[in-house]
Amino acid sequence: MRDLVMTEHARLRAAQRGIGEVHIQQAIDLGRCYYRTGILFYCIGKNELESVETYVRNRRASRALRGLTVLAKQEANDTLVVLTVYKNQEAVGEIKRKPKRSAKQI
Repeated sequence: MRDLVMTEHARLRAAQRGIGEVHIQQAIDLGRCYYRTGILFYCIGKNELESVETYVRNRRASRALRGLTVLAKQEANDTLVVLTVYKNQEAVGEIKRKPKRSAKQI
């Protein structure tokens, strides 16, 4: 397991949205990971709920995770910095449409 560091912004957003650190860790461990625009997106969508339900063993708790998205950045020392968290059940589709690389400025 890698070290997890949350920015102040991530702590604030998680508190505002009622998302605990346990949920964030579960999203990182069990969610699907996408690398877009230099950021790691960990998402729990419909397809991931089955594995979450077997892990959590509580259907109600697993539904609370549906749509959870964690944006993070990998540091060189194997530390994962959580930038922000939010819930959006359509997030996976939106993330897939993002370009894999940022557009270069001239």
